[in-house]
Amino acid sequence: MNTPFAILHLSEVGRIRSYLLNGMPATLGRSPENSVVLEGAGIAAEHARLMWIKEVPHLVDLGSQSGTTLKGARLVPERPYPLAADEVATLGSYRLKVEVNPPLNLAALDKDGRRLPAVRAAQLAFARPAKFHLMVATAGDYKKFELQAETLTIGRDPASDIHVDHEAISGQHARLTRTPRGYEIVDLNSANGLDLSGRRISRKLLANGDVITVAGRRSRQPDLRHHDPGGRRAPWR
Repeated sequence: MNTPFAILHLSEVGRIRSYLLNGMPATLGRSPENSVVLEGAGIAAEHARLMWIKEVPHLVDLGSQSGTTLKGARLVPERPYPLAADEVATLGSYRLKVEVNPPLNLAALDKDGRRLPAVRAAQLAFARPAKFHLMVATAGDYKKFELQAETLTIGRDPASDIHVDHEAISGQHARLTRTPRGYEIVDLNSANGLDLSGRRISRKLLANGDVITVAGRRSRQPDLRHHDPGGRRAPWR
């Protein structure tokens, strides 16, 4: 599958801002942690996410108070909606449009990647991909890992990308794989498995705040907590 190439256009009171999208999820909101930072009334700290499903851009409202509208209807939170060509969504005072496979000459970008003279009048910047993290908690330790690679291994083996030195963790316990919708965790036939809310799982597309427990004994065994800055926050379960 080819990495989608697209431009996100945001307009507000006659001003247009455009961002190159690289095929990874991008978050929009007031918080500086977002891929695209928006200001103004009606914008939540973590307002919406742009994601790709089968190379088609989808927009997800993240439970914002003022909401996100598309084709005159308010989006149901946490549900992805496809963005067709020329469709315009509204977030607060912003109008949003995604242009897929635009006829751009990337050589026209300057060294900062901000201007595209003779092709686009709008300023252009690269939208930062959403940052994902995995927090690992054991009885006497707590570590935070930023997830960037396409695949990462979790295990007791020191060669693992995410090394968890605990007797309940197998040498190669689980694998994280990046998808257009975020990271998926897969159990690698480990001895103690993976539990989510008391239920054994073999694989799971991780949502913000998901707490994966090894062997189901939260007080003694390691916890793996996923954090997506553009997802709805959830407390430790």
